[in-house]
Amino acid sequence: MKGFFHKYQTHLVLSAILLFALILRIWGLGHPDMWIDETISSLASLNILEKGVPVFDSGVLYSRALLFHYIQAFFMLIFGINDFSARIVSVMFGLATVLLAYFIGKEFNKPTGFISALFTAIIYLEVVYSRQARFYQMFQFLLFLTIFLAYKAKDNKKYAFLSLISFVLLVQTQKAGLVLAPLLLYVYAKELKDVKFSSALILVSLYFSLSLFGILSVDNSLITGYASEYSSGLFDGLRFFLILALIGIPFAYKNNKKLFAFLLLPCLILLIGLLFVKLFAARYIYSMVLLVIILAANVLAYLNKNNKVLFWMVLIALVLYPSNLFFERGYLTMAYPEGVDHYSSTEPVLEYKSISQGSKDIIQSSPLVVLWSPGAEWYLKKPDYIIPFSLSGLESGYMLVDGRDIYTNAEVFSNQVNDFILIEDIFGYLKLNEEELREIESLKEDCTVLEELRTLRISKCPKG
Repeated sequence: MKGFFHKYQTHLVLSAILLFALILRIWGLGHPDMWIDETISSLASLNILEKGVPVFDSGVLYSRALLFHYIQAFFMLIFGINDFSARIVSVMFGLATVLLAYFIGKEFNKPTGFISALFTAIIYLEVVYSRQARFYQMFQFLLFLTIFLAYKAKDNKKYAFLSLISFVLLVQTQKAGLVLAPLLLYVYAKELKDVKFSSALILVSLYFSLSLFGILSVDNSLITGYASEYSSGLFDGLRFFLILALIGIPFAYKNNKKLFAFLLLPCLILLIGLLFVKLFAARYIYSMVLLVIILAANVLAYLNKNNKVLFWMVLIALVLYPSNLFFERGYLTMAYPEGVDHYSSTEPVLEYKSISQGSKDIIQSSPLVVLWSPGAEWYLKKPDYIIPFSLSGLESGYMLVDGRDIYTNAEVFSNQVNDFILIEDIFGYLKLNEEELREIESLKEDCTVLEELRTLRISKCPKG
């Protein structure tokens, strides 16, 4: 038995970590309400099941993260159309990220690999983004997979080919993946001296970079504010793990200079680039959590080498003390499974699942007017009319095409119908400008509130 464990200890330890990671990610997966972007992805995948392509009823193709949405549609086909099936795709990419963390960490040394996998399995931010029906976990996985494959490319050209494929999938998921273009160009042109790979990389990068200019801004006040918000958000979600990662920088550099540079430089470019994006969202910086984990693991691997008693004391403390075992909220790690949902206030949740059955019955039999349409269609029914608002708060942020809602093809409401149900959600309501607020308040004068939740108000309106 002892010989068996010694022979297969890597597989056994990794399997145990992956099993625990799966339990944390799948526990109560279908229970929490989706936040607003999750309903967009779920609606896109629902259209894949119906039409074969993610085309909304407005005729608009939702071309972001195609691989994610086709896999999501596949799970919906298997498990049915529900929140659980919509989210399971991210669980799979979350488990793949745990495994990837081991292989990246192992390039520094084997203990770093195991510790990286363990922390990736249990750190709250990693768990919560592995439970969303959105492609941020897939983006993190592809970002670090592309880096890892590029690092290995000098030894075998098949890794160069795989890194190029991974890069295409990465930037098709999120254009932020373009931060890896300089790194890959260095590998293809300088290390491999391969014109084919270099040319293909340049063409792909140019194609995906064309639409970047519309989302970038050079505003000193925004840049300063974003720098503060991103740094404080990252620290709030990681705290002493981030401090440990800063301490781990010289250890990682000493253990593997090349891989350290391959990991650190793109993340720094991404962090700087986010300061010039017009809109702020905490999830944009999430992908860097894996770098923090790997750097922190290098410190613990050093402890393991020099003082095993201290190593185990510190490791157990890091796993258990900041966990949900001792804290009800604000914890950094998860020691037991819990139905966690979202992380940030920039990921608003609307309580469609909490609407009473009586209200749902009335909604089903009445014309429906809404602000946020994807959530209404996913949880209730396709809305008949919408009250448009700017999704981003910018003048260009109105989600309309040919005067209809881009997601559901609902008409813009302008008193076309009598006896309708109005659903106001706090997300859309807070984005209405003064004129739009006056109009909706005037519209509600003769309405009767059927039900009011923290984020939703459902009213029955007798006339248009």
